[in-house]
Amino acid sequence: MKHFFVALMLVIGIVGFSQELWNGATLGMTKEEIMQILPSCTTLAKPVKYTDGVSDLALKNLEILGSKFTVNFIFSDAKLCSVLISPDEKVNLPQLFQKLLGMLRTKYGNEAFLAVDADASVARWILPTKTIELSYLFLKSINFTSFGISYTKPSIDELKKL
Repeated sequence: MKHFFVALMLVIGIVGFSQELWNGATLGMTKEEIMQILPSCTTLAKPVKYTDGVSDLALKNLEILGSKFTVNFIFSDAKLCSVLISPDEKVNLPQLFQKLLGMLRTKYGNEAFLAVDADASVARWILPTKTIELSYLFLKSINFTSFGISYTKPSIDELKKL
């Protein structure tokens, strides 16, 4: 029992201190730390506000499956809290969603949640160290499109489902 408790504490410690979100960028990193591991990142002249923080650091022209994307690193209190990857070009959203869904399934296995529709789709993977969400939304009436892959810290409720 003592060995089990020690092993459990070790796993909790590793998970708690090294929560990689994307490509070596881990929760809590500073802008400078991310720029050290991803030197192609650039500082944004005009920071972008999100619900969970602000992005003033991006990696542009990332090619994924033949499409160009921008990676935004989102910070709260100067610490990385999430990563958002969005397409740079207008593409067929359902087709891009299916291509990225296949890629993410290959890397992370089957998703925990999937809802697919012509105007909106979402797939979510809940892992011990991160939650990955692939989603798109198209509102024709107001000509609004949103598409992205987000990498965030899993919530307590999500972790309970594992």
